[in-house]
Amino acid sequence: MRSPGGETSRAKGRRGRRVLWAGLAGGALLASGLLLVDGIVVSGDSQVTTPSTPPALPVGAGAQPTDVGHGREPGAVPSTVVAIGDSIMDGHGVGETDSWPALLAQSGRWQLQNLASDGTGFVTVGDDGETFADQAVVAEGLNPSIVIVAASSNDLGQDDSAVQSTADSVFQRLRTALPLAKIVAVSAAWGSTPLPEQLVRFNQIVSDASASVGGAYIDIGQLFLDHPELMQADDTHPTVDGQNLLAETIGRQLTVDQIAAIP
Repeated sequence: MRSPGGETSRAKGRRGRRVLWAGLAGGALLASGLLLVDGIVVSGDSQVTTPSTPPALPVGAGAQPTDVGHGREPGAVPSTVVAIGDSIMDGHGVGETDSWPALLAQSGRWQLQNLASDGTGFVTVGDDGETFADQAVVAEGLNPSIVIVAASSNDLGQDDSAVQSTADSVFQRLRTALPLAKIVAVSAAWGSTPLPEQLVRFNQIVSDASASVGGAYIDIGQLFLDHPELMQADDTHPTVDGQNLLAETIGRQLTVDQIAAIP
């Protein structure tokens, strides 16, 4: 999301290229690798679409943290995961280490390269002068095991056909350059009001683009509908608790078995 008034909240430059490792201070972690949001009951309306979606790993005593690597043993070099997205993904207003990708990196033993930046979309140019297509070019050189791409409300007002064409191009480019990577698309996060119709269409565009290259799609639903307490004052960017809820919801769909089901 673009900062209110179009201003950049902090000088980022290429901040998204920094590596975030598991073990950074952050939200409360469960033994299962999921994140607990105090006092908030998850609605359970999120869903993942893959060629074959296995059940989530059980949560309970003895459950191990989610490791999205390709069958890596504990103690092995972490998987490299690249995040492509907007200010919700980069933790606008709460800090990068409290963004949902960073929180998942902590619980999942990822080596995270967070390329997300404020104001960016598939078509909309962000505060750093980039689009998701530019972030995808950077991702190619990082040789990640997994690429996560989130839809964004920053493209609201843009022509649907332009967003579709660019999204198709981004996913095709990622697949061509990274034939062995797992590609995961995530629906756009929205505030406490109902989802705009155009954003519903954008989510479908991203789902279709991911499916066209054998990727997965996670529909997070409307986690923040009627929950303004999980949003910052702009009702655009989640609070720390909101970011934890995103991490918990998405993390449920990124278990070892579910990642393995993605071609």
